[in-house]
Amino acid sequence: MRRLERVDRWLLLLLVPWALVLALHVDAIRRGGLREPAVMVESAGSGPPRVTSYRLDLDREQAGLQIGDRVLRIGSRDARGLGPFTFLAASVAEADGATQVPVEIERGGARRGVGVRLVGPEVPWARIPSTIVFLLTALVVLLRAPEPGLARRFFVAVVTMGIFASPFPAAPYSQALAHHVVFNLTGGLALALNLGFLIRFPGELPARERLPDALAWGIGLGWYVPRLLTLGGPLPPTWVPPLGAALDVVAVVALAAVPARNALRCGPVGRQRMRWLLLGFAVGLAPLVVGSLGALFAPPGSAWVRLSLSVGGLTMVAIPLAFLAAIVRHNLFDIDRLLSQAATAGISIAVLVAALLVVMPGLAAALSGATGADAVVARVGVSVVLALAVTAGAWRLRPLLDRVFFPERAAREAALRAEKEAAEHESVEKTRFLASASHDLRQPVHALGLLIGALGERRLPADLAPLVDQIQSASRSVEEMLNGVLDLSRLDAGLVTATPTAVALGPLLQQLADELRPEADRQGLALRVVGTSTWVRSDPLQLRRIVQNGLTNALRYTSRGRVLVGVRRRGASVRIEIHDTGVGIPNADIEEAFRPYRRIGPERGGLGLGLAIAARLAELLGHALELRSEPGRGTCYAVTAERMEPRAEPEAAAPQHPLHGTAVLVIDDDPTVRAGMAELLRPWGCAVTLAADAADAARAAETAPPDVILSDYRLEAGANGVDAIEAVRQATGRDVPALLVSGDIAVTSETTRFVVLRKPVSPLRLRAAIAQALGGGR
Repeated sequence: MRRLERVDRWLLLLLVPWALVLALHVDAIRRGGLREPAVMVESAGSGPPRVTSYRLDLDREQAGLQIGDRVLRIGSRDARGLGPFTFLAASVAEADGATQVPVEIERGGARRGVGVRLVGPEVPWARIPSTIVFLLTALVVLLRAPEPGLARRFFVAVVTMGIFASPFPAAPYSQALAHHVVFNLTGGLALALNLGFLIRFPGELPARERLPDALAWGIGLGWYVPRLLTLGGPLPPTWVPPLGAALDVVAVVALAAVPARNALRCGPVGRQRMRWLLLGFAVGLAPLVVGSLGALFAPPGSAWVRLSLSVGGLTMVAIPLAFLAAIVRHNLFDIDRLLSQAATAGISIAVLVAALLVVMPGLAAALSGATGADAVVARVGVSVVLALAVTAGAWRLRPLLDRVFFPERAAREAALRAEKEAAEHESVEKTRFLASASHDLRQPVHALGLLIGALGERRLPADLAPLVDQIQSASRSVEEMLNGVLDLSRLDAGLVTATPTAVALGPLLQQLADELRPEADRQGLALRVVGTSTWVRSDPLQLRRIVQNGLTNALRYTSRGRVLVGVRRRGASVRIEIHDTGVGIPNADIEEAFRPYRRIGPERGGLGLGLAIAARLAELLGHALELRSEPGRGTCYAVTAERMEPRAEPEAAAPQHPLHGTAVLVIDDDPTVRAGMAELLRPWGCAVTLAADAADAARAAETAPPDVILSDYRLEAGANGVDAIEAVRQATGRDVPALLVSGDIAVTSETTRFVVLRKPVSPLRLRAAIAQALGGGR
């Protein structure tokens, strides 16, 4: 069920007048109402009205009045001053459920009394099933359809037609007159609204293929013409009934022709959906077409004409049932979750109505006779009991209905359940694999990077230095590609979260530039960061990655010139820009550059994941990411975030802490990583102590208290680096600065309370992190 908007709630209030009119309709049937005289009169001002015409579908000999008669009294009521509709209302009220009303008339100058026959439909209750099932269908569409526009049109059209199609002429006079007011006001409106809906239906019909809305309103307004002429006009009064019958034929034919025309102009899906509806319209409207044509051309009073019109009220139920069938079978209105509930509800309503009409009178009479209860109270009690019984039984009928009407549903649901279970199992396995692969794949690459970094710190023969540079370059490429693949997998698995906070851009950009400046120097590029005191709302780790990916790309695809990083303030937002003088990207390829595994331009290494990861991180943070470029002149990579006021005066970046003489405790269960760390740190002047687990680390800390701790997160026997760090701090009696190094995708600074360095860690990043920790970091 879609979420209802305010306009939908207002539309649901239309159910109040609909229910009221339907209740009056049922009450009028119960009291023998729905009967009216077969003649029409014209007003004579304050004088007695004059009979002017007959209803075409009735026998004139049984009307009781002749054209030209002046009506003096109706029952006990003085008829002077009555008009066409007040005459009908007075006749119904004075008859009070009887089939005749005594009338005093003046004919040929003589007064006489006659009994005017009141005629009702052949099947009084014929319109109830279609009215109720129509409303059920409209409610289903309004509550379930994902596209509300057409659903609202359908609901309003159905409710208005339900009000119009539920006549309730019966005593007292006020009710009989109210019937004529409602009937004559809503008829043309209901017709126009229903035709307007059909003109736009189905929704996939192209706009250029639709008929104009003016057609619907023209036919709707045409319905009012004979009603207005009844009050007086240029046409002779005897012409009004044939004109009304002709316009009724036009309206009914239009209701059938419009959906048939639209079905021919729909695509394959629309034609499939319309197949049930065309059948429903054909069954529902055929008797009305026959009866309307018969009223024009058959002799007055033909029994088959009145029977066709009455049966037409009953067969109209085929139209809402056709809508329900199309919803169930072909997802009409794009409703895909209804299935057998619609059939169950529809059949339940039909059974309820049939039970009320067939069983209720007898049961109510028996109950009243046995208990002495009032007849009305007995009818209400029996109706409530029957309604509850049918509603409860509908739930038990559903499995049977599924097997009868939807034999393929059980197989389809079983297949969907199996696919859902398989997808959930695959997701769990993928997450488990990512957690394991992230650590196991990063571990050897991390050790390799440490060893290569340590080798680069040594004084090497001239012939080996280029070889070490090539090994370092290859190692960095492997590191970048591994990070890219695993980070993209984390994003796909939904394992990356964001914690927006106030972020100072100056230190973040400067730190990134310091880390990447050696690479820029190696390529002979000028890397410059324009200082800023601006703060933004973002996640510092994810924002750092977005900017880092853009900066890495700028260095990779710039052969000469410079890379400039700066910030622009634009009202409530801040734009972080990275400009380079590289090869650039054609405008036609910019969108392609953000797709995974796409590399635009010359081959410069990598898997083409940097921009794809940055785009997804930007979407996660709600930041705008933009790429503008001009081939041969460079590229501008920009991230726009919400500007924030600084929480405190931003402090100047802490100076790099000298590492010479720093006591570093390395905790890692992999001997290769421990050796690599030692080989890397010792040339920096660090005093390195190695430990494999928390117990070794605590003992070593008691002997040689560390200045900083570097610990792997995952240790042997299910232990973790957080526990190891706490053990060292407890042994030393102070909060030793600590860094976690991890390859696990789920390990973050938020979950551990420590700065987390993602494996593999480059020597430059490691040195900067240690210096920052010694300068006051965690």
